Amino acid sequence: MPENMTSKKDWRFSYRVLLPIILAVTVTLAVLGSFMFWTAARNDQVSVSRQSQLVSHVFEQQKTLIKQEQENVAAWSKAVKALQGDIDFEWIETNLGKGMYEYFGHERSWVISPDLNAIYAMKNGKTISPDSFETNRKELEPFINRLREINWQGAFSSYIYGHSGNIPNIVDIAMIEGNPAIISLMPIATDERVGEQAAGKEYIHIVAEFLDDQMVEELYNILLLKGGHFSINPTIAEGEVALNIRNQEGKIITNFVWQPNYPGANMFIEIMPILSVVALIAIFIITILVLRLHQSTAELEKRRSSAHHLAYHDALTGLGNRAMFESSLSQALDNIDNNNNVALLILDLDRFKIVNDTLGHQAGDELICEVAKRLKPLVRESDIITRLGGDEFAIIVKDVHNISDVEAVCARMVKAIHKPFNLEAGQAFVGVSIGVSISSDIKISGEEMTRQADIALYE
Repeated sequence: MPENMTSKKDWRFSYRVLLPIILAVTVTLAVLGSFMFWTAARNDQVSVSRQSQLVSHVFEQQKTLIKQEQENVAAWSKAVKALQGDIDFEWIETNLGKGMYEYFGHERSWVISPDLNAIYAMKNGKTISPDSFETNRKELEPFINRLREINWQGAFSSYIYGHSGNIPNIVDIAMIEGNPAIISLMPIATDERVGEQAAGKEYIHIVAEFLDDQMVEELYNILLLKGGHFSINPTIAEGEVALNIRNQEGKIITNFVWQPNYPGANMFIEIMPILSVVALIAIFIITILVLRLHQSTAELEKRRSSAHHLAYHDALTGLGNRAMFESSLSQALDNIDNNNNVALLILDLDRFKIVNDTLGHQAGDELICEVAKRLKPLVRESDIITRLGGDEFAIIVKDVHNISDVEAVCARMVKAIHKPFNLEAGQAFVGVSIGVSISSDIKISGEEMTRQADIALYE
């Protein structure tokens, strides 16, 4: 075959076959690349959002942990005795001062007298002059007054007399010595719950843990986020994101800044060079990419679902927690009319403390779980059972037509709880008190219903 004819056929083949294939592959790669770029960017947006939610959730857990650590020493009869008569400063230093630093890492601690003067102060594990409190009085006194107001409203007396299992406290964010810190304030109260203290006469314990590099290290062990640090300056560097850390009044105190993980961008960088070089296996690569994106999205969704479940469910019983209770009650009240009311039942176990004291806290936890199991079959599937904390439960009964229906539910619960509980540590007997509130007004709020049920519970 003549050379010129061979060249002509080669040219025609290139023009009619190779060029369209090249153009088709190029267009396919361009469309695929654009789609991948958009998907990666969207995935990164979702990832950053999830990371922000996780940071916020873990930070709230840190605040709760500091409160729980403080409660170990503030709600203690020995602490009350140490402050009566001749004050036992050695005991205070060991337990309310240096101990808070050595065991929990709290960097500041103050004990405030009823006349709002510091009688003890600790800084980084060392006792310092109580007069140093004056440096922080301007920042801390509003929180002290807020706690006093809560106590005067009855929260302290309710705790002391055993009507409430929650000791009054305030956990917030504040500037201490010019640096942001988590602060926790709590009245020093006896854990014997005998009603021997009066509101306004109690000492107040304050602890502070700074939002510094040490706190970042603790958070990193949980979050595994690169470049994490706290910054008062709202300006952040390129490639960083920030979560505003606000106090309870909504004011921004500081920011938690980190370098977010961009799974979509990393994937895009890795795969695109391969697609541009190996055009013939583009479809295969697309399939792999879709599968990987699906796996990545499924993992993110799994984490989101897990975080959502933890935020709205009690870890011990699996029931809804206080957050779910408030949300569900609000929704139930929004859907009522003149023919269908909502009943709120607040349950508090009788003699539960005796079980804890005699059989141990593990038995107490087992008892709480068994109570939850007994309550579930007693209500309809549409009703909602939640655990508010300690030995307190709340039940939202929907579509209530007659008060007698609610009374029947209460009777079944009382009967079920009064039966003995066969625990691993032995047999336990408890009772239950129930406070009931029924929505007689379609405009009633969840807070008002809860207040009415609480009042009925202790009448």
